[in-house]
Amino acid sequence: MAGSGETETRLRALARKLEALSAVGAPTSERARVRSEHARVLRAVDAEQALANALLALSEAHSIEPEEPEDTRARTIATCEATVAICFQTVGDDPAALEHALAGLEALGDLEDDLARFRLHNAQAVVYLNFGQADRALASFAEARESAAHLQDVTPVSVLNTNIACVYLEILDQPDRAIPHLDRALAIEGAEPIARVWALQARGKAQNKLGDHELALVSARDAEDIAERHGLLGSVSASLMVAGDALRALQRGDEALAALTRSVEVARRAHAQDMLADALTALGESEAAIGHTDAARAALEEASELTADRNPSRHPLSALASLAAATGDHASAYAYLMRYHEIVQRSADERSRMASSALEVEHQVASVRQEAELARREQQLLREHTDVLEQRVRERTAELEDAQHELIERLAVAAEHRHHETGEHTLRVGTLSGGIARLLGLDEGFVDDIAVAARLHDIGKIAVRDAILLKPGPLTAAEFDEMKSHTLLGAEILSDGRTRVMRLAEEIARSHHERWDGNGYPYRIGAATIPLSGRIVATCDAFDAMLSMRVYKAAMPLSEAMAEIHRGAGAQFDPRVANALVTLVASAPDLITRLYGSRPGVVAEAA
Repeated sequence: MAGSGETETRLRALARKLEALSAVGAPTSERARVRSEHARVLRAVDAEQALANALLALSEAHSIEPEEPEDTRARTIATCEATVAICFQTVGDDPAALEHALAGLEALGDLEDDLARFRLHNAQAVVYLNFGQADRALASFAEARESAAHLQDVTPVSVLNTNIACVYLEILDQPDRAIPHLDRALAIEGAEPIARVWALQARGKAQNKLGDHELALVSARDAEDIAERHGLLGSVSASLMVAGDALRALQRGDEALAALTRSVEVARRAHAQDMLADALTALGESEAAIGHTDAARAALEEASELTADRNPSRHPLSALASLAAATGDHASAYAYLMRYHEIVQRSADERSRMASSALEVEHQVASVRQEAELARREQQLLREHTDVLEQRVRERTAELEDAQHELIERLAVAAEHRHHETGEHTLRVGTLSGGIARLLGLDEGFVDDIAVAARLHDIGKIAVRDAILLKPGPLTAAEFDEMKSHTLLGAEILSDGRTRVMRLAEEIARSHHERWDGNGYPYRIGAATIPLSGRIVATCDAFDAMLSMRVYKAAMPLSEAMAEIHRGAGAQFDPRVANALVTLVASAPDLITRLYGSRPGVVAEAA
């Protein structure tokens, strides 16, 4: 690669210096520091080898001869621990990174070494950033800022501003608050090239989030140029991904494809597996957007193999599910979504375990440093730990609920896609079902659950033949019997659910075509023997069908639909549920307008 010579020159110079120190029998502390610096530079092009070198340097630091001053030994250990922490972060092991950062701070104690202290606090803060703990990250960055203020080298100040911006960008989702920190980082002259590259990449991501895609493209191109001139392979690949996102948003598909293809090529050369997986995912999404189905599937499947259980927020299985659904392969779409859901659950468990492990390390190191205060602080630390655990449980629960809701939404869209509908029908049925449940005085947990679960009421239609599902005219008796089987097929698909929502969805799929008078299907049960969830969804499903245009009928005016619901009360519909729907329509006109537009009688499903 053009420009890679600068990094290679630095590495060769450090290697020669290390050989010279060994040849003259220089103190172990000097050799350890040079080896550690070599590892810090090397991580930009070979993270795994850099980690091995950094650990070797740390081992040397711990074997410094007794003749060397104790403060030299402590400073050297702290410097080496900082490099090991940074290298562990680069390969994705945050708990190990935090352990070494805290060990370095413990070794440094009250000694003056602003650069080592900055790097240690910065590494500590980045771990909290990766764990999504904004308050802890900002507190550690504040400690890093105090050390950076005393340094002649301006690079740490630039890096610090970029990392603070990432808290606002990646955790708090406030890209507008990230921009001023990134502008300050870029205004610093004389910082190392990698620091400017990181700031430009982060600014490009923030500008993309803010919709300033032309500016994001400029930032990404500037970052790519600097990274390429200095041989920073991983940063070249990351910059090209930011550029690809901007180009896709600007509807410049061919350019986006070229940028992302090159991002993949560079990531392969850098042996950066996580970055390669992200680049392949972005490439696959871009290929799919312009209709290159086979190329998209190949890129996404390779990314899936590399990604394994990591990074579920950008896992290619989600994109693979969308691709399969778009091409009519609904069985594969369902399989991909189920795998994705399992990975999200495992990832949440693993993230919780890793965060717990990191916090335990932090607690142990703090205990060593503060033995004299242990008794006084024991209860306080216990309360803090409990708060962290409770917050982690809330975060994990929210992650799982989000993943489950996404799964349900995609399954609902997949079910409707086969009979030329969008996901709007299931969304409306879910919203109306939640409103009725609230009017009936049911608890808010049930209200929230049925609003989601109702979206899967017709999931069984995935298994009904197209010839029946898409037939424009009346069905024969045999065809109607097959159509009716979608209730039991849907219940079978959703069976054995482990959550309340999935169990409720199974109940709804089975019972939403039963009638109050006992003339429904599949079991011809009636009145209160029909689950309440089924009675609610049956009423909402029928109401939405009345107001919706189909290939075989026009949309019914709202007044006629209300009259039809009233006539069906006590026959087709539970009278109490029917009355609740009438009340909902009368008392919430804004809701009806939002769901059906200003003229509810003219609702057309995509056909």
